[in-house]
Amino acid sequence: MRRSCLLFSILLIFISLNANCPKKKGRKKSPKQLEEIVITPQNYITSYKPSYQKYFDLLSTKLNVKPVFKEKAIYGTAELILKPHFYDQNQLVLDAKYMKINSVELKTSEGNKTLKYSYDTLQIKIDLERYYTKNDQIILLVDYVAQPYKQDSIQLESGRGMYFIDVEEKNPYKPTHMWSQGEEESSSCWFPTLDATNQKTTEEIFVTLDKNLTSLSNGLLLDSKDNGDGTKTDHWKQDKPHSPYLFFLGIGDYYKSTDKWRDKEVSAYTFPKYKDDVAEIFKYLPEMMEFYSQKLGVDFPWDKLANIMAYDYTAGAMENSSVVIYYEKLLCSRQQLIDDNFDWIISHELFHQWFGDLVTAESWANLTLNESFADYSECLWKEYKYGKDDADGYRYRATQKYIRSSKFKNEPIVNYYYDTPHEIFDDIRYEKGGAVLHMLRNYVGDNAFYKALNKYLTDYKFKNVELSDLRKEFEEVTGEDLNWFFNQWWLSKGHPFLDITHKYDEKNKTIELTVRQTQRDADALTAFRIPSKVDIYINGKKETKIIDVNDRINTFYFPAATAPQLVNFDADKVLLCEKTEDLSEAENIFKFYNAPLYIDKLEALRALSSRQKDNVAVQSVFLKALQDKNWYIRMEAVDAVEPDKFQSKAQLSLAIQNIINTDDKSVVREKAINKMSKIEKEKSVETFEKVLNKDSSYICLSAALNNLKNYNKPKAYEYAEKLSASESPDIVIAVGKVFKDTTADNLEFFKKAIWLNSPRTFYSNFRSFGEYLEIANNSTLEKGILFLKDIYTYEESDYNTQGAKQVVKNLSYYFAEKAKKDKQADIKLQIVNKTGRELLN
Repeated sequence: MRRSCLLFSILLIFISLNANCPKKKGRKKSPKQLEEIVITPQNYITSYKPSYQKYFDLLSTKLNVKPVFKEKAIYGTAELILKPHFYDQNQLVLDAKYMKINSVELKTSEGNKTLKYSYDTLQIKIDLERYYTKNDQIILLVDYVAQPYKQDSIQLESGRGMYFIDVEEKNPYKPTHMWSQGEEESSSCWFPTLDATNQKTTEEIFVTLDKNLTSLSNGLLLDSKDNGDGTKTDHWKQDKPHSPYLFFLGIGDYYKSTDKWRDKEVSAYTFPKYKDDVAEIFKYLPEMMEFYSQKLGVDFPWDKLANIMAYDYTAGAMENSSVVIYYEKLLCSRQQLIDDNFDWIISHELFHQWFGDLVTAESWANLTLNESFADYSECLWKEYKYGKDDADGYRYRATQKYIRSSKFKNEPIVNYYYDTPHEIFDDIRYEKGGAVLHMLRNYVGDNAFYKALNKYLTDYKFKNVELSDLRKEFEEVTGEDLNWFFNQWWLSKGHPFLDITHKYDEKNKTIELTVRQTQRDADALTAFRIPSKVDIYINGKKETKIIDVNDRINTFYFPAATAPQLVNFDADKVLLCEKTEDLSEAENIFKFYNAPLYIDKLEALRALSSRQKDNVAVQSVFLKALQDKNWYIRMEAVDAVEPDKFQSKAQLSLAIQNIINTDDKSVVREKAINKMSKIEKEKSVETFEKVLNKDSSYICLSAALNNLKNYNKPKAYEYAEKLSASESPDIVIAVGKVFKDTTADNLEFFKKAIWLNSPRTFYSNFRSFGEYLEIANNSTLEKGILFLKDIYTYEESDYNTQGAKQVVKNLSYYFAEKAKKDKQADIKLQIVNKTGRELLN
């Protein structure tokens, strides 16, 4: 599963109140204000979570379901084939959350037999009336109604399992549809099962739906029968076993785009509005499937690969076996693809079809065996398709994301101590795990790395695994005991902090390299073992040395006839660490021009960043970086360059303008547009207008509009009006920031902005809408509050419902404060409190 920033974004709602309230020096905190949320570093939670004990093995699941949209319910029967795992059993406990259970029966050759059971809204405890052995199979029939919205607040937090979107048809931008989400343990919200990662079952689904709609599930569609009453029944079957959390069912008015990989169907389901654009999003998918199949030596294991898009999806994407569901960002036009292809998330979910679906972690504590591999697959694809520099740039940013988050959460990748499974879907299991796999690949070599993965996938296909299973495969291939590597990187927390120094001894003709590990014992191991390469440059020639750092302080000596131009530690740039190096300005300049890798150049630029002032040599490095072939370096240079320290602003201005006009990466152009305003004001306005008239990139257009409003608001408003019909998230945010400062009738625009909200955009859109309503007339204010009530009442996503509620609270507070001095504000306060009273509770 690819995560989204949903949780953190929702937190932002609750710290936004002060932004819309009048400020008073010395004012005491009002009791109406919400408490600020403080995020503190997490340590171990003392709840040990082992793998689920297997009393029964779930062998087969056959469902006959009929979703009823208006009720947000599913009427179904489940036929489950199970057998005791080892010990004799006379009772079976099924997971079945918030359902109405009509009956439980045992299917026998003599007919169905009703069984006694108890139900506590989460589990069904079934009396089997006699003991069954591990050689016996039982067939259970459960008649039920799934009610994923019955305990609304509880189910929203823990997962509904099945989501019904815009059933009331209130949102003009979202078609009515439904989709399931099983991970972590929510499949049992829409069918009874053993909802554990260490279960594997075949799947068969008969689903009855409106004959004008389309269904999608795992496996193959065997049959679609017209029932003669306006409905049809689709028959889906997957005969390869997978874990219950990987079951999927989606229904909606979908358009299907079809491609092929070898003899298997590759498809994409989108809404008709986007039918002309969807093939472009997935154009590389068959090539990805071939690339991974060849690299792993194991062909794509499922009968098909379908991809489906949905609104209000709870994460980025989910790797259900043979069916991947994606969030609404992939509901986009070709123009939006100028800024963002989706290879990263498509490759991630595809790799899960092997790592997570074919071979599945036996417990959430071993999530690394699913998510770390999927995270690393993004880099593997980029390396193959776009080159090593592109992959290194992507990997570096991912690693830095983990390092930043480690200040707040620091625990082993494999950690059995947690509260709920959801909390371990984090940067430790994703980005850190991906970085560790990259180090492992570098250490054992490509041939051994892929051979071990091939053995792992072959030996454990359709089975469950834990970390030691992976280690033993690598040990069998390499012949080396790798406990040291797995223990320090997967089973211990943190990463090394390194202080790297070197000096040249002229008398003894030696280079002395010292590596100090400075991490605190509380944060990580006292000393990591770090096999590494060191490149030594002398007179323009490079010599590589192999070292093994294994103590708090290690010193290495290398013979050298003359002083080195550069001593480059971790020459392959694979080590997950935080480090300081004592390289001089000259050494960093040499490093930028001569060391071969992206990260070499990046490190040099960052080291030189503070030396830009009146320094021609350093400024020349930055001007060169602005023209580098690697777009990550160009972007870094644009970000880091400081115009006020440059001797020739005209030269810098030309370089930045050249990027704005010619760079093929819109994200680099966007950075340059934002930087331009810091160089020369008059030229900036001209540049912004040129971008708004000629550029096709949405992020560049939004950057130009955001900057233009700071210099010429009337002009910015003209361009905002021209762009206001766009549904691009970036454009909607930028236009909203212009419209919020006017009293013009732009209510319909803001309604569109809120209807189109996503986890990435909702905060900005709600804030702009709230500020717009602060200065709106009474009629518009009332309509705005009524609209927010609809959002709160009918929207599925909690960021929308809670955002709407927070805006109304903000407005009530704002007008209450203002009414102390302005009687007109008291009228507005009454409008807000009366019209939005349900949202103020």
